Amino acid sequence: MSSTPGQTSLWRQSFHFRDLFIHHQSTKMLFLLLHVAASAEAAVDFANAFSDHMVLQSAPKAAHVYGWSSSPSVKVELVGAAGAFHFSKIATVAANGRWEMLLPPTNASSATFNLAVASVSDSTTGAVIRDVLFGEVWVCGGQSNMEYTVGGFSASPGSQDAVTNATAEIAAASNFPLIRVMTVGQRYVSSTPLDDLAWVEQPWAVASPAAIGGGWPGHFSAVCWFFGRDLFNELGGTTPVGLISSNWGGTQVDAWAPVAALAHCGNVTTMSAEQQLPVPSQPPTLPPAPSCRGSGTGLVGSPCKTSADCCAGKCNAFDAAKSPAGTCDQAGSVMPAALYNAMIAPLTSTTIAGAIWYQGEADSIRKGPFANQYNCSFPAMIGAWRAAWHAGTLGETDDDFPFGFVQLSSWGDPVNAPPRGVQDESIATTRWAQRTTLNTVDRTFMATAVDLAAYQGGCGHDGWNPATSTGYLCIHPGWKQPVGARLLRGALAVAYGHDSTSGAGYSSGPTFKSAAVTTTSVTLTFQTTGASTEIDFYANKFSEFDLSFDGGATWEYNVEAKLVGTTVELAVHATLQESAATATHVRYLWSKAPCTHPHAVKGRCTVYSHAEDLPLTPFIAAL
Repeated sequence: MSSTPGQTSLWRQSFHFRDLFIHHQSTKMLFLLLHVAASAEAAVDFANAFSDHMVLQSAPKAAHVYGWSSSPSVKVELVGAAGAFHFSKIATVAANGRWEMLLPPTNASSATFNLAVASVSDSTTGAVIRDVLFGEVWVCGGQSNMEYTVGGFSASPGSQDAVTNATAEIAAASNFPLIRVMTVGQRYVSSTPLDDLAWVEQPWAVASPAAIGGGWPGHFSAVCWFFGRDLFNELGGTTPVGLISSNWGGTQVDAWAPVAALAHCGNVTTMSAEQQLPVPSQPPTLPPAPSCRGSGTGLVGSPCKTSADCCAGKCNAFDAAKSPAGTCDQAGSVMPAALYNAMIAPLTSTTIAGAIWYQGEADSIRKGPFANQYNCSFPAMIGAWRAAWHAGTLGETDDDFPFGFVQLSSWGDPVNAPPRGVQDESIATTRWAQRTTLNTVDRTFMATAVDLAAYQGGCGHDGWNPATSTGYLCIHPGWKQPVGARLLRGALAVAYGHDSTSGAGYSSGPTFKSAAVTTTSVTLTFQTTGASTEIDFYANKFSEFDLSFDGGATWEYNVEAKLVGTTVELAVHATLQESAATATHVRYLWSKAPCTHPHAVKGRCTVYSHAEDLPLTPFIAAL
């Protein structure tokens, strides 16, 4: 929103008109136009994604600005500090009341600007956005692990589930005034794409302990913050960074992609009227405390006993049968395209540098006809976002803008010895779908979090104590700093042209390259992302390398493994050697909670790159 609640009644009239103009049917437009004409002032404003302290995308891209007006034309002005820069241009208002304009490409710097829009027919009517910076703008989306704030899901940054070192991290936020943050509200979904955000939970704010700290539903996304902070430092500490957080816990990827993209994958159902949450004609001046925002946002394996605990993200899905006094229902937030329409589509007219994504847990446990479709729906979502942002910003956002994502961490019951269950297979399959997306979709980068798990009871701190754990791993591990750092490595290579062989490149870790197969062993070689091919090997009791000798129908779990130079040699069991069996397939970390069993070296996977200390990512391959 372009003003604060304490500003003039003109702003209130403008806001009221704009929201009604967007969300009511065309049959009511005549009444609205007559209503505005009867007032002494015409309504002119920016879209809800605009507010004081925002960051607009810098040169060489042109920032796309837009808003709403009842006047037939508006004048947009960009004025630098002390009048050092001045841009002015008139825009014609479209029939739907929307105006838009490309500002001249403006270099990133600490210089601040005022951005104004006013009616051409009445220059006293309009809105002003103050303290605007030009820099790098990134969108951060996903489910609860992206939503997870620096202060965690509890009420205090010192709580058990706050991120590691939360108190110091929150206090240090004031050192970054050139980083600005914004959080899209989670109260509304839509069956059709909205032209404007229905609710902004956190308008643009200068980084500070108040803006970054606090427990859920406080601010700000931990992964988004650490990524943006590290990006700011890597770019020299003078380029402003704008971070837009738009996420909703417990949601599947289908909710974040437009219907047309999902149709390609065959997973589209119709949103019923009951599942459609209302979009307000006028959001409240001060948003009330959010209603319960979703089942499945809490710790895996710990069912909720009260609705309040579910809403606080302290447990898994609320069981109404155990406590019928309340419910914890996501309503329309799980429906195809519902969150894309309400929380992404309205942002696609904002020029951006790129996006990062942390999601997939909800898809990894899907059952029925849409299980294991992430390898289609996730790339489809990326493509749809890119097309929408390119069109929405008149070509200023690249149609292949950089898109980074997090490969799922370990969670649930860490059973690495056989037998492994259906959930092991489904979560491993989702991780593999993420890995194949990296291989097949251009200008993507992946940060694996497979080795960044934490036992419940220590989600926000070191927490590595399997002997005293409650038996399962927290779905919200508190080690969010390394997730942000690994995403940054990929962004530097893909978005900013850093040489990936210099040690500051891709964040996905080593990958399987080739294998030499005999009747006694399988020797694996790996592709590393740095200049060195050296790998580190941790001799865990469970190697987490599996071999199949029958085309993948059955598996020999945790075969003996050893480091040989820069390769890993897997031993074929003596009984299989006697039968002269030949391995047909190999896989690694193919379980829901790898690298986490009590015999692991404090959560270390078996293989890491030596130079970057990044884990070999999970894989499956034919030999």
